[in-house]
Amino acid sequence: MKNVVMCCLLCCAITACRSVGPGDPAPTCRFVADTIHNHMNKPFSDAQLDSARSYTYFTQLVSMDSLLPALCAAGVQIDSAYCVTSYLCKDMRGPRPVVLLSAADATMLDRGFVLGANGRLACADALVCYTPAK
Repeated sequence: MKNVVMCCLLCCAITACRSVGPGDPAPTCRFVADTIHNHMNKPFSDAQLDSARSYTYFTQLVSMDSLLPALCAAGVQIDSAYCVTSYLCKDMRGPRPVVLLSAADATMLDRGFVLGANGRLACADALVCYTPAK
């Protein structure tokens, strides 16, 4: 499983080496992380995200600090991303990172994501919301 994740990250990094055309702004691939505590707020769930622009990563073992900049550098327009840090449900599947894009992007399916938000965000006692740095 670790090899699959590394292979996917390598593919994203290779794709990130594409050149930016004249007049195209270079992407700012920095993200701000905010922790959401579900026990203190109204519980956050996958259903709150637009399913046409949401993509769930195929594995739960991922570093968002490397995944998000690699996607951004490859030209993916990320509005926000969510990763569970404290998972309360007792199941084998576990949580999955969810990325919400500015618009639907079919290339996400080739990057190890599936369409729709199914990251089990409602089972989180705490999760981290990543947004692009301004």
